[in-house]
Amino acid sequence: MAAKPTNIKALETGTGQCWEFWQKFLESIHAKDLPHDEFARKVNAHDANVWWSQDVTVAYE
Repeated sequence: MAAKPTNIKALETGTGQCWEFWQKFLESIHAKDLPHDEFARKVNAHDANVWWSQDVTVAYE
């Protein structure tokens, strides 16, 4: 499980989801095994805001 990113409050506010939610979601899609672009697309499909999708992706990596 990835460590909490330093900008956790902003990420949670921006996405409307807690970091624990994102960790569970990312584990469910096997994000650690995906190339960055596919990983980001899956997050973006779940959260339509590209900015926050990228933030979630980078925070988890």
